[in-house]
Amino acid sequence: MGKEQKKGFTQEDFNLITSKMSAQDMKMMEFLNITDADGMNGLLDLLGLDFGQVQQLAMESKDDKEFAQGIKELSPIMKNMEGMEDDWYDDMDDMDDMYDGEMSPIESPTRLFIPSQYVSRYHLRIKLVDAPVQIWREVVVPSNITMELLASVVIYAMDWENSHLHHFRQKDTLYVSEYEMEDNDSISISRLRRVNANDVSLADVLKRKGEHIEFEYDFGDSWIHDIWVKEIRDYMPHEEPQVELIKGHGACPPEDCGGVYGYADLLGLRAKKRKSSEDKKLLEWHFMDSKYFDPEEFDLEEQQYYLQEIIEEITARADIHSAR
Repeated sequence: MGKEQKKGFTQEDFNLITSKMSAQDMKMMEFLNITDADGMNGLLDLLGLDFGQVQQLAMESKDDKEFAQGIKELSPIMKNMEGMEDDWYDDMDDMDDMYDGEMSPIESPTRLFIPSQYVSRYHLRIKLVDAPVQIWREVVVPSNITMELLASVVIYAMDWENSHLHHFRQKDTLYVSEYEMEDNDSISISRLRRVNANDVSLADVLKRKGEHIEFEYDFGDSWIHDIWVKEIRDYMPHEEPQVELIKGHGACPPEDCGGVYGYADLLGLRAKKRKSSEDKKLLEWHFMDSKYFDPEEFDLEEQQYYLQEIIEEITARADIHSAR
């Protein structure tokens, strides 16, 4: 008799595990290029973990902290690494500030607010244009946030990975990151006026209710978002100006799938009763093969928590940057 093959993670198991991970742990997974079940099985072997134990831990853990602590207790390798996690995460954070020795094209904004401006409460609606299903978010933000911080709010409220370039466009003006300001090789937008998005506030650009601006994420897939001002009002005495995600609908499409039309094709494949092996592989690659994926679903509470974590991290980085 041959040796019995050890059971490993399926893609469904992988999706379950990653759903319990924090944004910081997911960042580590991306850094290690662990993006599917095969990668996770390789990590199991590396850490000396048993599949059954990890699967059971994932099912029983109440949150990502309990899951992470359980992994540390199960893995002899992780026990020997006790105390090294902070250095590991700090090293990964430093990667965001590196891009061939220059500024990263997807780094966090270094300026969050424009001082000495009267602060109003802006209620914005963000809609993904031409999406095959309704995908939109509503956020409340202070009027004096920079346009670059607003870009981060849009990206993480939508649940994009922030792995691509972006900019705002209003008529003949682009509001761009510092990286794009320094990119003199761009031909397609050379006729448009470019403004550093770190130097202007939301109130400088959108001055009244009903005004719109376009936000483009990933110049390859070209995800276009229509952002319009639903309401502007003063803050009440008991209200603290802050970033809030208040409503939403529709799951964020997978990255690098070909834009709204590529996403529509994937949804069409997913709806087919009989799928070829190529169809199944393509859906699996984009994490759309699981029965738990619902293009209409949006978990408001989970996304609120995630956005709040990201905003706190961005704020901490900006404070470090300003202190240098």
